[in-house]
Amino acid sequence: MQLAAKRVSAVVSGDYYQALFDSDDRDGEQVDPFEEAEPYVLVQRQFESFDGGKCYIESHNEEYIGHFKLKLLEFSTTRLAYAISRRDHTLVEVTFALTAAEYEEARPIVEVIFGVREPGGDSQFVDQAF
Repeated sequence: MQLAAKRVSAVVSGDYYQALFDSDDRDGEQVDPFEEAEPYVLVQRQFESFDGGKCYIESHNEEYIGHFKLKLLEFSTTRLAYAISRRDHTLVEVTFALTAAEYEEARPIVEVIFGVREPGGDSQFVDQAF
Protein backbone atom coordinates (compact mmCIF):
# COMPACT_ATOMS: atom_id res chain seq x y z
CA MET A 1 0.00 0.00 0.00
CA GLN A 2 1.20 3.50 -0.76
CA LEU A 3 -0.09 6.75 0.69
CA ALA A 4 0.82 10.41 0.32
CA ALA A 5 0.06 12.02 3.69
CA LYS A 6 -0.64 15.71 4.20
CA ARG A 7 -0.62 15.46 8.00
CA VAL A 8 1.51 13.45 10.41
CA SER A 9 0.72 13.13 14.09
CA ALA A 10 2.71 11.12 16.66
CA VAL A 11 1.48 11.02 20.25
CA VAL A 12 1.91 9.17 23.53
CA SER A 13 -0.96 8.71 25.94
CA GLY A 14 -0.07 6.63 28.98
CA ASP A 15 0.92 3.17 27.72
CA TYR A 16 -0.26 3.88 24.15
CA TYR A 17 1.97 5.14 21.34
CA GLN A 18 0.31 6.22 18.10
CA ALA A 19 1.33 7.62 14.72
CA LEU A 20 -1.28 8.86 12.25
CA PHE A 21 -0.52 9.57 8.58
CA ASP A 22 -3.51 11.29 7.01
CA SER A 23 -4.18 12.55 3.50
CA ASP A 24 -7.03 14.76 4.77
CA ASP A 25 -5.89 18.34 5.40
CA ARG A 26 -9.21 19.70 6.73
CA ASP A 27 -7.77 20.60 10.11
CA GLY A 28 -10.62 21.32 12.51
CA GLU A 29 -13.38 21.29 9.90
CA GLN A 30 -16.49 19.28 10.65
CA VAL A 31 -16.51 16.11 8.55
CA ASP A 32 -19.67 14.56 7.15
CA PRO A 33 -19.89 11.08 8.77
CA PHE A 34 -21.43 9.68 5.56
CA GLU A 35 -18.59 10.96 3.41
CA GLU A 36 -15.97 8.41 2.38
CA ALA A 37 -12.85 8.67 4.52
CA GLU A 38 -9.71 10.12 3.00
CA PRO A 39 -6.83 7.63 2.78
CA TYR A 40 -4.94 7.26 6.07
CA VAL A 41 -2.76 4.88 8.07
CA LEU A 42 -2.75 4.72 11.86
CA VAL A 43 -0.17 2.58 13.67
CA GLN A 44 -0.54 2.04 17.40
CA ARG A 45 1.27 0.01 20.04
CA GLN A 46 0.21 -0.50 23.64
CA PHE A 47 2.26 -1.53 26.66
CA GLU A 48 -0.61 -1.91 29.12
CA SER A 49 -0.63 -5.72 28.76
CA PHE A 50 1.61 -8.21 26.97
CA ASP A 51 0.58 -8.73 23.34
CA GLY A 52 3.67 -10.38 21.87
CA GLY A 53 4.96 -7.12 20.38
CA LYS A 54 2.11 -6.71 17.91
CA CYS A 55 0.98 -3.34 16.63
CA TYR A 56 -2.53 -2.30 15.69
CA ILE A 57 -2.94 -0.93 12.18
CA GLU A 58 -6.01 0.95 11.06
CA SER A 59 -6.45 2.22 7.50
CA HIS A 60 -8.93 3.24 4.85
CA ASN A 61 -7.82 0.00 3.13
CA GLU A 62 -9.48 -2.91 4.95
CA GLU A 63 -6.73 -5.32 3.85
CA TYR A 64 -4.37 -3.52 6.26
CA ILE A 65 -6.49 -3.47 9.41
CA GLY A 66 -5.56 -5.65 12.38
CA HIS A 67 -2.87 -6.62 14.89
CA PHE A 68 0.47 -7.55 13.36
CA LYS A 69 4.17 -7.74 14.08
CA LEU A 70 5.89 -5.00 12.09
CA LYS A 71 9.41 -4.21 10.99
CA LEU A 72 10.47 -0.62 10.42
CA LEU A 73 12.31 -0.31 7.12
CA GLU A 74 12.72 3.48 7.01
CA PHE A 75 11.56 6.58 8.84
CA SER A 76 12.85 9.92 7.57
CA THR A 77 11.60 13.47 7.06
CA THR A 78 9.92 12.33 3.83
CA ARG A 79 9.04 8.64 4.19
CA LEU A 80 7.83 5.84 6.43
CA ALA A 81 8.22 2.30 5.12
CA TYR A 82 7.48 -0.86 7.05
CA ALA A 83 6.84 -4.56 6.52
CA ILE A 84 3.99 -6.57 8.01
CA SER A 85 4.77 -10.11 9.15
CA ARG A 86 2.28 -12.07 7.03
CA ARG A 87 2.03 -13.75 3.60
CA ASP A 88 0.51 -11.03 1.43
CA HIS A 89 -0.06 -7.26 1.51
CA THR A 90 3.20 -6.94 3.43
CA LEU A 91 4.65 -3.54 2.48
CA VAL A 92 3.40 -0.09 3.45
CA GLU A 93 4.98 3.15 2.24
CA VAL A 94 3.83 6.60 3.32
CA THR A 95 5.34 9.79 1.92
CA PHE A 96 5.07 13.21 3.59
CA ALA A 97 7.08 16.34 4.35
CA LEU A 98 8.29 16.95 7.92
CA THR A 99 10.56 19.69 9.13
CA ALA A 100 13.67 18.60 11.03
CA ALA A 101 12.00 19.62 14.32
CA GLU A 102 8.78 17.71 13.51
CA TYR A 103 10.83 14.64 12.60
CA GLU A 104 12.85 14.78 15.85
CA GLU A 105 9.61 15.03 17.82
CA ALA A 106 7.98 12.07 16.01
CA ARG A 107 11.06 9.82 15.74
CA PRO A 108 11.16 8.48 19.34
CA ILE A 109 7.44 7.65 19.22
CA VAL A 110 7.73 5.87 15.88
CA GLU A 111 10.79 3.97 17.11
CA VAL A 112 8.86 2.75 20.19
CA ILE A 113 5.90 1.68 18.05
CA PHE A 114 8.16 -0.38 15.80
CA GLY A 115 10.20 -1.87 18.65
CA VAL A 116 13.45 -0.07 17.84
CA ARG A 117 13.41 1.76 21.20
CA GLU A 118 12.00 0.84 24.59
CA PRO A 119 9.11 3.02 25.83
CA GLY A 120 10.13 5.82 28.15
CA GLY A 121 13.84 5.61 27.33
CA ASP A 122 15.87 7.83 25.04
CA SER A 123 18.79 5.45 24.63
CA GLN A 124 17.30 2.01 25.17
CA PHE A 125 17.37 0.38 21.75
CA VAL A 126 16.27 -3.18 21.04
CA ASP A 127 16.57 -5.66 18.19
CA GLN A 128 13.58 -5.30 15.88
CA ALA A 129 13.53 -8.73 14.21
CA PHE A 130 10.12 -10.38 13.84
